[in-house]
Amino acid sequence: MNRCFRCMNSPDGISSKSLKRERLFLRMKFVVDQAEIRDVEDLDDSVEMRAVIAQEMVQDYPQKGAKIYKPAEELKSATFTADGAYVTEGHPDGKKVTRQDEIRGFVRNPEFEDGAIVADLEIRKAWAGEDLVQDLVEGRITDVSIGFSTEEEFSQGEFKDTEYERVQRDIVIDHVALAPPGMNG
Repeated sequence: MNRCFRCMNSPDGISSKSLKRERLFLRMKFVVDQAEIRDVEDLDDSVEMRAVIAQEMVQDYPQKGAKIYKPAEELKSATFTADGAYVTEGHPDGKKVTRQDEIRGFVRNPEFEDGAIVADLEIRKAWAGEDLVQDLVEGRITDVSIGFSTEEEFSQGEFKDTEYERVQRDIVIDHVALAPPGMNG
């Protein structure tokens, strides 16, 4: 995590001046999130599916020691950033797509529906390999997990009876990872 410049001078990372501000942001390099695949179609050169790739939710990030809210309005404004994003098999080692051999396909036609980003995923068989194609077609891979950049705002609240300590803002989607069931982002 890269903290914003005004937070770097204190031992705990938060200056007293920053605490006086109504809203305090942390610049986040990269985050991941999880959702699910809805439909799968096996075509000649590709496997295509419709998937919920991100949804309004409070997600527990144990590595950060925080529950973080992803608001619908932020997802709505981020929907266009998913168009043309890469699809990967699991998350890339560096959490961001940096090599061609990490790419298995593309995100197409993202739309914002009922508090979620829903999109078509096109997996190219030539790039994916037989095992991945078989796992998708036979339903062994049912989840996706987005990799994205965001800013986190220290702001407490509650969504659907779950309390949170931070809010994700200015979301930019980098990739959608195909994830085996239960893979945590």
